[in-house]
Amino acid sequence: MLKRMRSILGIGLSVVLAAACLSGCGGNGGKEDDGNPSSVESIASGNAGETEKETGGAETGENVQAEGIDLQGREITMVAWGNDLFGLDENAADERGQTYWARKQEVEEKYNCKFVFNVVNYDDILPSLRAGEMSGTPYADIVVLRASDAQSAYKEGLLLDLSQVLDGSKFYQPAVNLLKEADGKFYTLGVEEENHVENLFLFNQDLFEAKGIDVPALYQEALDGKWTYDRLIEVAEQVAEKENGVTKIYGAQVGHVYDDSFGGYLLSFDADPMIQNADGTYSSGFRTENMERALETLSKIVQNDSFWYKQGGDNWDVPMKKFLAGEIAMTTNGCGIPGIKINYIDQASFKIGVLPMPKPSEEDDYVYNAQILNVMMMPASLGKDMETAQAIADMITYIFSPIEGSDTKELLRNYYASFSSSEGMVEVLLDAALSENFKTYNTYTAGLYHGPYKEICNEKLAEILNGETSIKAGIDAFDDAWQAVIDEYNAGL
Repeated sequence: MLKRMRSILGIGLSVVLAAACLSGCGGNGGKEDDGNPSSVESIASGNAGETEKETGGAETGENVQAEGIDLQGREITMVAWGNDLFGLDENAADERGQTYWARKQEVEEKYNCKFVFNVVNYDDILPSLRAGEMSGTPYADIVVLRASDAQSAYKEGLLLDLSQVLDGSKFYQPAVNLLKEADGKFYTLGVEEENHVENLFLFNQDLFEAKGIDVPALYQEALDGKWTYDRLIEVAEQVAEKENGVTKIYGAQVGHVYDDSFGGYLLSFDADPMIQNADGTYSSGFRTENMERALETLSKIVQNDSFWYKQGGDNWDVPMKKFLAGEIAMTTNGCGIPGIKINYIDQASFKIGVLPMPKPSEEDDYVYNAQILNVMMMPASLGKDMETAQAIADMITYIFSPIEGSDTKELLRNYYASFSSSEGMVEVLLDAALSENFKTYNTYTAGLYHGPYKEICNEKLAEILNGETSIKAGIDAFDDAWQAVIDEYNAGL
């Protein structure tokens, strides 16, 4: 069983990411702004000599690929929506951030340019990219978007074919393959640190032990393939508390309906709300046996007095806050452990354990799934000046190339070990995290995850989980509304 679990799908992550996952779930990650790179806060100062001395500078990465050209003081703008995205922070405390910053300063000197990292309101990025391409003047030289919105930009012809200017093999392959065409053209780049494993299940270990639950035995159950939803319900009932009919501690939470944490539950049943057909179009995944099985089980958990939160938006982290306050005993990690750990879990007053998401039954396999979260791209209009586009591509390749000597596997092992006393479970999660093969949400990749799907979920799916309608009737109602959205999407393919 352990060998089989170690082949489970996953996606790379790193413990050095501070807040990218936080912004990926619902927050802006940056200040409100008009989206114009020239009018936003820039991170563009520092002493190149001192920083290079501290981090090793060019010695830690590959050489810039092409001879530097004189850009005559031109600003190279990189637009993102979170201060910590891609680690370009002058005051970074970790080696990764310090090295990226030193490399940035090196390319500024080599090309006689100023590499400016701008933090903007996320909702302004894609409209500004469109406007820039319509006018023929690039909005920015490098743009960071969610993988879902990169799909929209690609479909609209807003992106430069990066195979013309750089070697995609030097970047995180799942991100390169996101929009890769059969002839080898590709349009997006990513680094390992900006992406994350989804399917982890956190629990309040102090509470479990106080309630008489044998935590090492629970880990062994997971390793033996016996951590199922039926077992989850048993444990939830054991740790839940009520006082005068009012719930004081919920046994578990299902998450809010549209985001990562709820999606993790569905995909643990191998149930995707959106199925890709052989011809590249999509269909609703709600009238499927796996989806019916998933919703039957999840409605049982919700109606068993476990925590259910259907409103998303700016309050996406309500379940996590309640977990950390001791009001929920078990929760999914939602947006990924790295950002959640630094921004929330490190503040916990109790020991936190980690398990995989449950299996539908002992006969099923664990299903690990993930997202490609943040990707870099270049506007198509940069292709009018291929010499400059090549220089910018060389800068990206040099700045974000892997850092020599960093042992990602060892860092991750220590990281998971801080959550789990089970060496076997640590190794299982580690193997999943380092795999480049993974199951992800089709709704997310297609760009529909945070839009129409969210709205339908908040109405139709809530009725199913709250027991206001039968599973079949609820699925039929959801499917009708969702398929109409997908049909409109297919028409634009």
